[in-house]
Amino acid sequence: MEALTLLQNLAGKETVRRNLKQVALAALEDYHSSMPLICSIFSEPEILLRHREGFTQRNESPYAANEAVEAYLMKEINTGRISDKLHPRAVADILLGSCFQRAFQLNFLGKEESLEEGDEFVNRILDTLFPGQS
Repeated sequence: MEALTLLQNLAGKETVRRNLKQVALAALEDYHSSMPLICSIFSEPEILLRHREGFTQRNESPYAANEAVEAYLMKEINTGRISDKLHPRAVADILLGSCFQRAFQLNFLGKEESLEEGDEFVNRILDTLFPGQS
């Protein structure tokens, strides 16, 4: 997701919530569109094994998206824009994991989500993670 690359340069700019919202909305779209491919990889052990080997050869990780959000949040903690009591990896896991689960559910049910519905979903997650912040 391009949003993750851009996120690293947004530390100290806009609001943390707005920056994370852009990532979450991009994650919803990306996960939704790639869910059939993701599921097919897990349907065949040989394909999954080759996929794992490819990740290893390219020095990639399935945790890369979460790590990018975590790194961004660490920057924001270091600048004092968010509390150092916040656990950056947990926030990343909750935010992106929620988006992944939502994409799975929508695909499973054969439903499309409007931009407004996606926006409402992301706002509920961010309201929970960052109560009282806009």
